[in-house]
Amino acid sequence: MKRILPYLLFGVMLASCQQKKTQEKKEEPVVVNEINQELYGNWVGTFNVDDAISEDNYDNLIEYSRQINLIIKRITPDSVYAQNIVAGNVRDLKGEMKVVGKKYSFILDEPGTKTSDGRFVFSIENDTIRGTWTAFNPNGLKVSKRVMELTLRPFKYNANLMLSEDIEFVDYTSSKDSLYALEEDSAHVTLSMYRGASEAVLKLNASTQTLKEGDLKNLKKIDLEIIRNTIFARHGFAFTKLALRQFFDYVPWYVPIYTDVTEKLTPLEKKNISLILRFEKYAADNYDVFGR
Repeated sequence: MKRILPYLLFGVMLASCQQKKTQEKKEEPVVVNEINQELYGNWVGTFNVDDAISEDNYDNLIEYSRQINLIIKRITPDSVYAQNIVAGNVRDLKGEMKVVGKKYSFILDEPGTKTSDGRFVFSIENDTIRGTWTAFNPNGLKVSKRVMELTLRPFKYNANLMLSEDIEFVDYTSSKDSLYALEEDSAHVTLSMYRGASEAVLKLNASTQTLKEGDLKNLKKIDLEIIRNTIFARHGFAFTKLALRQFFDYVPWYVPIYTDVTEKLTPLEKKNISLILRFEKYAADNYDVFGR
């Protein structure tokens, strides 16, 4: 009996090991093939109030205008995983895709854990996304439906990127009203005046140049703000404030991706940011009349 016992124990251990190996094999994750990976990436463009409701409900559409980065991350035969970034807010998306000919149709939902969450319905055709976003629960929301038109925009940090002279750098979120007398009679008219940037925002590059006090001392506050924040824009920072989004949303190379780029800043950029902030504290702005 004593001789048989070791063999029995060995047999039990062997059977246990074999069972464990079988279980391990069963627990191996199933590999799901990804498809249409050419659609992956940053789809960037306008994300505006639906025209059907904008005329009657919104006096200042600039306030409600948005840029969106819809990032398609993974597509499988039965699921799509994506993410959207709007005004610095990041939301995950999950849904499905159907293909008809050369047209890719998507239905993607936000998690539904925020009152502002909703559903994206769009298609990709001729290298362009066109579609809508509709809130799950429109009650209490200022905007419950948006339309979007996006194109694929690759992102890569480039310190040499500069702002375009085709963009009007006027801060329409901050105004001062002035009363003017008309020459013809005693009537008066109220004009809204805004602060505008100088050509310095097109010439000074705080990512490549070592800025000196002489470069900054005569600049307006808006100049300094734009030069400093162009550093963050080059790194793909997603601005939350409309006062900054109104400038960078229209820059062709700008891709909002990150909510924090502190660790990505170069030593030169950090040095220039510190210097610019010193001058921002005491800088002033001139207000003028601009057409819209």
